[in-house]
Amino acid sequence: MSDIAIPGFSSDSNTAKQIENLMKAKRIPLEKMEIKQEEYTDLKGIWQDLNVTLSKLSDSAKKLYGFENPFNEKSVNSTNDKILTAETQRTAIDENLTFTVENIASSDKFSSYQINNDKKIPGGSYSFSIGDKELTLKYRGGDVEDFVDKLNRKNPELLRVSLVKNSKSSQVMLMESLKTGEENMLIFKDDSIYLGLDLGIIKKNNIENNSLKVNDLIATRGNYSNTTYSLTMLPESEVSFRVNTDMNENDIFELTVELRDTPKNKKISDPLEDLNIPKVTFENITINNKTGAPLHRTIPQEESDNPPVLDMNIMTVFDGQYTIKIDPINNKSNEKQILTFSGKDIEDLQSINLINNNTEKSLIIHSLIQKKGAGKGEYIPVNPISLSKNATLLMNGMKIERENNEIDDLVDGTTLFLHSADPDEEVSLKIDYNTDLARDQILDFVYNYNESVKKIVLLTNDDKAIISEIEFSDDKAKEQAEKIQGTLKGDRTLNSIKQNLLTKVTSLYPAQNDKDYSLLKSIGISTNAAGSTGINLSKLRGYIEANVEELEKALKNNITGVKNLFGYDTNGDFIIDSGVAKAVDDLLVPYTRTGGVISSRISTIDSQIKRNEKEISDYKDDLITYEETIRRKYGQMDATINSLNSSMKAIENLTNNGDN
Repeated sequence: MSDIAIPGFSSDSNTAKQIENLMKAKRIPLEKMEIKQEEYTDLKGIWQDLNVTLSKLSDSAKKLYGFENPFNEKSVNSTNDKILTAETQRTAIDENLTFTVENIASSDKFSSYQINNDKKIPGGSYSFSIGDKELTLKYRGGDVEDFVDKLNRKNPELLRVSLVKNSKSSQVMLMESLKTGEENMLIFKDDSIYLGLDLGIIKKNNIENNSLKVNDLIATRGNYSNTTYSLTMLPESEVSFRVNTDMNENDIFELTVELRDTPKNKKISDPLEDLNIPKVTFENITINNKTGAPLHRTIPQEESDNPPVLDMNIMTVFDGQYTIKIDPINNKSNEKQILTFSGKDIEDLQSINLINNNTEKSLIIHSLIQKKGAGKGEYIPVNPISLSKNATLLMNGMKIERENNEIDDLVDGTTLFLHSADPDEEVSLKIDYNTDLARDQILDFVYNYNESVKKIVLLTNDDKAIISEIEFSDDKAKEQAEKIQGTLKGDRTLNSIKQNLLTKVTSLYPAQNDKDYSLLKSIGISTNAAGSTGINLSKLRGYIEANVEELEKALKNNITGVKNLFGYDTNGDFIIDSGVAKAVDDLLVPYTRTGGVISSRISTIDSQIKRNEKEISDYKDDLITYEETIRRKYGQMDATINSLNSSMKAIENLTNNGDN
């Protein structure tokens, strides 16, 4: 007897395969949902990519008419970048300037003698000053390397110290101020003086004091008296005298002066008082001078209601070309005061002019001393590598001096950078509109416009000729374009955007005057800027192109007119309300902004993706339940069939045994 069998099912058959076939049929709806999910995801990516492309166009449009538009930017060109360069801001004035850089600013940099490697630095208070800054290192003592390391950490922006190995057993110390300018001399103080002397970095300055004569008079006014080296000037007097001396910028001149009160009502001697007249006869009347003493008479001063004049500006110096005013003295009588000026203040001292405009004060000049080399300070470097010096330059013939090589207070909106000095070369700077920047941003606008049009044409048209019209960066980009081509065919929103964009860039816009531009074509931007003939389907799709030569010419001739073409305030309310860039931006904002048309499309797709995700998840759960159910049923069926077959075999065995 054969086994019991159920048609289509058998314990001998491949149950697992049958279950898999059932599951495969059951998964077909899931596969369709997953394909749909991929389509939703791809569609979302397409809209996101399109939004990015249109947003770039909107941003490039904003840059052409907004507050930071490139048409107000300035540029500066130097005829010799090795000597002088500059940077400008929008506030810079268009102008041509000439410069001659005589000196660049430098800082003090000193070197020591050879120092043995085993040299020890004693403990102490090591102080240095540079300009108005000071640093002090309280050092416990140690080797040279340790001292240098700790000193560098004290104020790394003010002073730098380094060691240079000049042999196996010795080294040289370099000390450098990090601030340029003659006011920022490196001064040694406290124990630093002894260290500097010990290491041969500094030495004592030998200052020579010379008394200068004041009696080589050039011009005078009022009453005065003088000796070789001193002057006495009564109220309302003036004296000029020559100064004959060799000098340099490190010399310091000291004029010691004193004010003395001289009231107006004081008795003033008359020239007749020195005459010894024995008698005087007038109309038969004779007056005898029996004592024989000189006659005196007092000349009364005129009474005045005007207050006394006080003027403490008493001194100017002259170098043969310029007169330089020296700081005023204090209004203190019967007290010596010292006026100083240096060789840095005046290049070639030729004369000194002293003015006493005071009406009740006399001016006493006690001495004029020249201190040779005193401007270097009490101590001077032994081996200076460089010395603190101001930058000096001529701007349009006018002499300029600054303490550093970065000058931002000389030309409005412009910072100068001095790199090297050449007194024999004149460097020209030309400050003008930055037409290169404006050109680049306009070309960026054209590029983003064409990218937007290309993207829309590609998505809304399945004509394969479009692919051949586009230049791709690589094969991967071409494959991606082929994949998405025609995805949004017939989409009215995109077709509307494309048509309106073309309208905006080809429309006529109001101009401020006849010299301004009203069409992009006027500045070399159009659908056929190259001027080609014949039918070109790619140009009919809405692309534009730029003739760079014509664009540059328009920018150089009338950059304001180009600016107004992209954005113009037609009614004077300080709000841009017209222009190509303004129109394009206004067109795109409703589509690209947060919550705009494209954003809403993406949100809708997101909702579809979420719903589909839930359906997929639910269906997967159903599949799991279904698979568990059929596996259980198949298991039960297999068990039943096996049991029946076993019973049948048992019956057969009994039958066979009975027959025997």
